[in-house]
Amino acid sequence: MENTLSKSEAVYRMLFDMNSQPMWVYIMDTGQIWDVNEAAIQQYEYSKEEFSNYAITETQSPDNYYLNSVAVDTLPMHDCLCKPGIYKHLKRNGDIMDVEIQTVTICIDSRHAVLVLAKDITVSLAAERKNVIAAEKYRDMQKMAGLGYWTRNLNADISEWSEETYEIYGRNPLTFVPTYENLIECFYPDDRHLLNDHTFLELSENGHQDFEHRIITDSGEIKWVFQRLLLQKDPYGNITGVRGIIQDITQMKKSDEKFKAIFDHTSDAILIGDDDGKCLDYNSAAVDMFGYSNEELSSMGFNQLLKYPDESKYSKIWERFLNGKAGTGTIQLRRKDGNIITARFNAKPDILPGIHLCIISDITKQAIQLKHLRASERRFKALIREGADLISVLDHEGNYLYVSDSRHRILGMNPSHFTGKNAFDFTHPQDKEPVFKLFSTLSKNKQVKSGPFRMIDAEGNWRWLTATATDLSDDPAIGGIVVNSKEITEDVRKSIALQLSNDRYKIIMKASNEAIYDWDIENDRVEWGTGFQDVFGYDLSVYNNNLLSDNIVAEDKDRIEAELARAVQDKNTEMMLSECRYLKADNSEAIVEYRIIFLRNDEGVAIRAIGSLRDITEYKQSLMTVQRQNEKLKEIAYAQSHVVRAPLARIMGIVDLIQNYPNSESEKEELIGHISLAAYEFDQIVRDISAKTRQIV
Repeated sequence: MENTLSKSEAVYRMLFDMNSQPMWVYIMDTGQIWDVNEAAIQQYEYSKEEFSNYAITETQSPDNYYLNSVAVDTLPMHDCLCKPGIYKHLKRNGDIMDVEIQTVTICIDSRHAVLVLAKDITVSLAAERKNVIAAEKYRDMQKMAGLGYWTRNLNADISEWSEETYEIYGRNPLTFVPTYENLIECFYPDDRHLLNDHTFLELSENGHQDFEHRIITDSGEIKWVFQRLLLQKDPYGNITGVRGIIQDITQMKKSDEKFKAIFDHTSDAILIGDDDGKCLDYNSAAVDMFGYSNEELSSMGFNQLLKYPDESKYSKIWERFLNGKAGTGTIQLRRKDGNIITARFNAKPDILPGIHLCIISDITKQAIQLKHLRASERRFKALIREGADLISVLDHEGNYLYVSDSRHRILGMNPSHFTGKNAFDFTHPQDKEPVFKLFSTLSKNKQVKSGPFRMIDAEGNWRWLTATATDLSDDPAIGGIVVNSKEITEDVRKSIALQLSNDRYKIIMKASNEAIYDWDIENDRVEWGTGFQDVFGYDLSVYNNNLLSDNIVAEDKDRIEAELARAVQDKNTEMMLSECRYLKADNSEAIVEYRIIFLRNDEGVAIRAIGSLRDITEYKQSLMTVQRQNEKLKEIAYAQSHVVRAPLARIMGIVDLIQNYPNSESEKEELIGHISLAAYEFDQIVRDISAKTRQIV
């Protein structure tokens, strides 16, 4: 008997040691690993001695750390610390692997133990996750493309539909069975002939079949779909079934209908041609415009409609069009009766491969009118060529009828920019009323002269002018009010330049919250401006050459002095700008903007500097207030865009249930209760938003 047991133990020992799967044995009441095979040593990269020093839970990764929280001595004698299942284990090198644990309870020297087999399933789990992700992506692509897939075995009446196929047909996959009879009911009545034997005969002959048809969803909606059918065959070429794809093309059909309506009813001629310029299609407006019959246009090319003396010129134009270099323009065309049409064209090559679109508008009348207008303008130019600096013709409302070329030279704007616009729109707001009043007196006076007034130029600057206006409306060659204007900008500018400069300087000094100083760098002497007394309260009657540096707050002083030293030494620095805290005479702190501009000699050495300190304390405080308000506004915006929608969406959903689905009285009462609860929640959210809004003010 003992010999038999020894042999059995030897067999089990051999199976344990030589097993290709990692295995170990641990004592149940202590959790201590008692033995481990070579496969486990190779997989976990621990030595046998290291394994013997660990409890079984120490191989668990952080994801399964909860096993360690169970105290070993509180477990019943026969409970298994390492239960069967899938775990994450930690290898010696820090890698985490997925393992499938299988256990069996054994007895070793009268002690309960557990034999554990740990199969590494990391690769298989990763592959499984990858397949799940790929399947989800495939379903998403089908949904985005509106594309469904189905198969049907010849020996079965029921087809297999993808989720998107059910979605396209508007059927519930839990209640709808896609049998042949049920499929017929899904087809629009006029399209059910596509399910007859003739369709499947063509499929068997060609191996595939494409067609478009209409379907009716469960809710009664009519959709257009495209279907492609393919035969399924076994390895021996025998037909075993049919598979197909289905795509919702309803929106594309609606777009086609809109294009057809435009194509048929527009007043412009629309021509569709191929690469050789042959007419493939055209609308009724093209027939009316060119005077050819439908049969004649169908046999013609684009070149036969153009007024070109030779074929070579047309070939060059057509080549430019195909290369996308002649999409729009004006061209002359020939009608069937020989009359010439001036037309504006808008062409688009390759709307489909090898198919080109051209839209033609007849502008013959507009071209004649434009020709007459240009002739009239030439007469005006000849009349006033020797006139004053600026010459224009206005109607009695002040609208420009004509503007001389000299306006571009003086105001920088082309004469065409003024035509049809009102002269007073270009006049300075302060001058508009007095100039308009003077202009209005032309109803009584034949001629008036203005004082200086301003008009805007192309760069947004105001130019000073004087003008003489003469009413020549009765003259058929002119038919308006001739205005001769002369620019006097430089004269006015010189007369007011000095006074304006002095006034501006005084206003700036009073309005700005700045203290200015002049620093003679070579002699290291500073002249302090009155702002140091007006803004910061220092008594300038007592001279202090270090008034600036002595009063910079200590924490900022070293930084400012270092920045100043670098700026003085850098020959490329023209201006330095910084911020710091500065002590006022009353010992209060002000946040100031520190700006200094350097004057350098030919060698780039700073010899003089003009500096300023601007008190920006209130600005900084206001900025902080605005930032706090912005945070509150962000909270309100988030509540409005996210929190408010939750109860509102529930109310809308419940209303839809009440309106569109049958409900018992008890169900209605329950739904109304839910509405009341959601409305109360909605009211609370609105109150919270109102409270936050009041905090901002």
